[in-house]
Amino acid sequence: MRIRYRISASLGVFLLSVLFQMPEFGWADTLSLPGSIRTGVSLHPKVLSAKGELKSARGSVWKSLSPPSPVVRIQNEWVPPGSNISDYGEHTLGIAQSLDFPLVTYLGVKSARHTKQAAYSAYQSAIAEASAEITMAYVEVWIAQRKVVIAESLQRAAARLAGSAEQRYAVGEGTSIERDRLKVQAEQSGRGLQKGVLEATLAKLRLGQLIDRDDDTDFQVSDPGGVDTTTANVSVTGSSSWLVQGAESALRAARAEQSAARLSWLPQIELELFRQKDKIEGRFWGGAIGFTLPLWFTLTGPGNLMSAAGSVEKAKADLEQARRRWHLDWMEATQSFEIAKSRMRSLEQIGLPSSGRAYSASIMAYEVGELGVTDLLASFSEKQAVELDYLDAQREFWWWRTRIDVLKATPDSK
Repeated sequence: MRIRYRISASLGVFLLSVLFQMPEFGWADTLSLPGSIRTGVSLHPKVLSAKGELKSARGSVWKSLSPPSPVVRIQNEWVPPGSNISDYGEHTLGIAQSLDFPLVTYLGVKSARHTKQAAYSAYQSAIAEASAEITMAYVEVWIAQRKVVIAESLQRAAARLAGSAEQRYAVGEGTSIERDRLKVQAEQSGRGLQKGVLEATLAKLRLGQLIDRDDDTDFQVSDPGGVDTTTANVSVTGSSSWLVQGAESALRAARAEQSAARLSWLPQIELELFRQKDKIEGRFWGGAIGFTLPLWFTLTGPGNLMSAAGSVEKAKADLEQARRRWHLDWMEATQSFEIAKSRMRSLEQIGLPSSGRAYSASIMAYEVGELGVTDLLASFSEKQAVELDYLDAQREFWWWRTRIDVLKATPDSK
């Protein structure tokens, strides 16, 4: 009896110490969520691609303002046969500039400006998407770290209990069933810990790729902080979000191109200024103005109009699709966010306190001999399961929060 009491007492003391003490980690540095977003957004491939598109669109505005290159003409006439070309009788130096009809130029610039605005909207959307992706990668690391702590505490408890059960069985104080059950539980807990460590490492690698840390995983992340639990008014954000504004700008650009195509029958203007010199009368200057004849408008015009009309129809369909997708995504995100918020509230108010009280009661029952070690470990496992469920609820909560932030990203939200 004395041996049995010493083993049970030492086992109980160890179990309580293991279950209430969480391991501490030593890391090279600790990251924060705002710092990770600041670092990662400017490096994100999606943002860099959208930034390149925006730069290209800005260049197109300047190209639409620029007329064709002027033509410089040097002409020598009245050169006697057998003489050098410099032995001319009349020399003309002129410069000619072709210009589109002003209204056509105006519409081309207008289309380019709307295209630039669409590219800017896409750039802002890319920033919102990148911020959301980095946020979720950060939260995944934070959750993975907490899961490793839970898995390690469970593995330590299960391994020590399996060893104690083996000792009790050796001295005839325990059963082979208890020994085998605890041995299996210890093996399962060990595999769970290995899986948790691997998931944490992979999560750090994914975050590291987004914030330019390469394969460095020697870091931890701090608590991401609180989450905004409010949602924006759908009537306000639906029409002003970057996602919808980009499609609207693309439609305006297509309509400007269509208007320009309708005016393709207008002539181009050619201006010319020249200077002449001959060996008899001396120097002269002059100018000329010309117009192109849209002789082939009946061939090129319908083609231009058809192409422009097709672009407008496509842009209209893209805008309608963007609006429908936005409203569906908004409905899904806001409703799912409320469900996740309710799930977290339930776990905070009911699940976590109840499992904690049940585990405390199990400890008290174990101390007075009314509960065995296996049942106590099962009670602890149930408590840990609720904590893991709470972490999953937090992940879901953060995910839908980031989706809402992407959908409500507007010029006024910056």
